[in-house]
Amino acid sequence: MATRPPARRASSQRAWLITYPLALFAMICLAIFWLREPEWYREWPKGLLFFVAYLVAYRDVFNIVIWRSAFTVAVTDVPLVLALFYLPPVMVILVVGGAILVQQLWSHAQPAKMAFNTAKSAAGNSAALLLILALPEIRGRRAGHVGDPGSRRGHRRARRAAQPGRCAEPGPRLADRP
Repeated sequence: MATRPPARRASSQRAWLITYPLALFAMICLAIFWLREPEWYREWPKGLLFFVAYLVAYRDVFNIVIWRSAFTVAVTDVPLVLALFYLPPVMVILVVGGAILVQQLWSHAQPAKMAFNTAKSAAGNSAALLLILALPEIRGRRAGHVGDPGSRRGHRRARRAAQPGRCAEPGPRLADRP
């Protein structure tokens, strides 16, 4: 009877085949974003705040156990979405990539895994930023350039609408529609 050959273990050498293109894509996007907005470093206080928030989000993980099944939920998407909205693109790539690198160093990851996870995160964030730049502006603003989230005119309108006796007439009821 023929025997099967022993299964080969995957080596970390093959991981570099995908790590290099991811890192190259992230670095090209970083350079393009840097050229588009050379004054990105002026937002460093917000970047430091998001760096700490991201580290805390990586550190705190919710473990949910239902009967014999365990689920782990990390809340890293919350600071990421906020960073995509409030930070310049270069700062987003550096902050999130740096936080993941620190987290990987903290967990004593192997060099190939550490490099892959950092490059994967930077490339993913670069792709997200490219997608955000392709989207139309919202109220004359793009993500990464929010400034004051509410305008004075919008606050005045909201205050006037909230005053008693200023409510709009109700729309047609569902039963009144043809």
